[in-house]
Amino acid sequence: MMDSMPLPLFYEWMDYYERNSFGDELGNYWHSLMCSFLYNPHRGKGKPAREPKDFLPTLKKHKKKKTSKELGEMFRVYTQAHNASLKSKKSKR
Repeated sequence: MMDSMPLPLFYEWMDYYERNSFGDELGNYWHSLMCSFLYNPHRGKGKPAREPKDFLPTLKKHKKKKTSKELGEMFRVYTQAHNASLKSKKSKR
């Protein structure tokens, strides 16, 4: 699949996934939501109500903004991959 997807598009999908999770993470949230719905009406007297986040094993923390050094490294990796793909296309001709 990576051969047919340009690297910038792949990075866009990675960024989209970080902002709008789908798949297992979303499923985990819905399960934790159901757990809180079931737990709260049946909790013991004097016990606090629980939120869905209380039933998740871990929550993904927001990533810090990338430094210029990290962005430079990402650009370097991108350009290497892009140049390699151009060379392979050129050699196939």
